[in-house]
Amino acid sequence: TGQPIVSSSAVAVDYPMTARNGAKVDPEVPHALTVEEVAQVVANFGAAATSAFDVGFDLVEIHAANGYLVDQFAQANANQRDDHYGGSIENRLRFMNEVIDACVAAAGAPNKVGIRLSPNGVFGNMGSAECN
Repeated sequence: TGQPIVSSSAVAVDYPMTARNGAKVDPEVPHALTVEEVAQVVANFGAAATSAFDVGFDLVEIHAANGYLVDQFAQANANQRDDHYGGSIENRLRFMNEVIDACVAAAGAPNKVGIRLSPNGVFGNMGSAECN
């Protein structure tokens, strides 16, 4: 897409990636989102939910599993932050909670927002030692 790869931390997966042409390539190290960028991403989730409801969706689901961005913040293997988004499980879930709050605000009701989880899933080097 021409956009930089972003994550909770600048931690690349430890295995080769497969390019569109089938070639194996070294994984890129993602850009660790700044606190200001995290706030913008949370706002983007809320705006996306608003757009979905504006065009007639009944509900939205946040994808917080399988190595997607919300999962990257939640899992200790991917989240190496030393600010209020990293460290303890409570801090690592802060981004998820902010995304949920933004989507619920857009929905106007909590029963219109779902979340897909895969606790301690291992796809893309996800996982957390305290869950083993």
